[in-house]
Amino acid sequence: GQVTRNVPSQFASIQAAITASGPGDTVMVAPGTYNQSINFQGKAITVQSSGGPVATTIQGNGILTVVSLISGETQASTLRGFTVRGGTTGILIQNASPTIDNCIIRNNVAPIGVGGAGIRCLALAAGQVASPLIVNSRITNNSVTNERGAGIFVAVDSTGVSAPVIQGCEVDSNYAFGGNNNISMGGGGIACTRLNAGPGVLVVTISNCSVHGNSAPLNGGGMRFQNVTAVVTHCRIRDNVVMPNSFSSNASGGGVSVSDS
Repeated sequence: GQVTRNVPSQFASIQAAITASGPGDTVMVAPGTYNQSINFQGKAITVQSSGGPVATTIQGNGILTVVSLISGETQASTLRGFTVRGGTTGILIQNASPTIDNCIIRNNVAPIGVGGAGIRCLALAAGQVASPLIVNSRITNNSVTNERGAGIFVAVDSTGVSAPVIQGCEVDSNYAFGGNNNISMGGGGIACTRLNAGPGVLVVTISNCSVHGNSAPLNGGGMRFQNVTAVVTHCRIRDNVVMPNSFSSNASGGGVSVSDS
């Protein structure tokens, strides 16, 4: 039968409860701040807070990813009701398609040249699929330097496939800082790109979201789409800016930048 494993009353750490869990189990986390990084280990489980994201935080150490879903997880693998902060990436999704629900992803700072401080979603090899469902969440105050997608970065390589869905989210106050790589700068809030020519497919669906207060030094203060198919409906896109520097004097698209898409 399905089991609920309680943290910290039964397990001292969230990761220990995940490791002990089987398909369909729930890891229920009490309010508090948990200084750790966690990995779903490919398991179809729900990791959920009992008190919601304002009361329950997974706090990174500033040098690691806070939450990793990198082992073929499906939408049955669910993270619900946490603040995720203080990592080089808040949530890393690679070759996985989990559900992120009612979370706050904030104050994550990516290393120079790495995209996606808040959420990084990647399908970078043959056969890889990365199609998460991200719903009812806030992605705020994350930053990258010399890269794209401070809030959310979605990328497929020449043979990867992704169809991420972002619904009912607020993506705000994320910052892509400038440098000397014009190709990589842009999409302060959300950046979606197909990195190389080939049969790779990236179809992005964004609905009922607010994208505001984000900035980038080049092309797409709010959102940037490159070599992808994007469907954006019922969204409010406002107060986003491009802030050109000496390397990006031709910046454009304060709200949205679209190229080859």
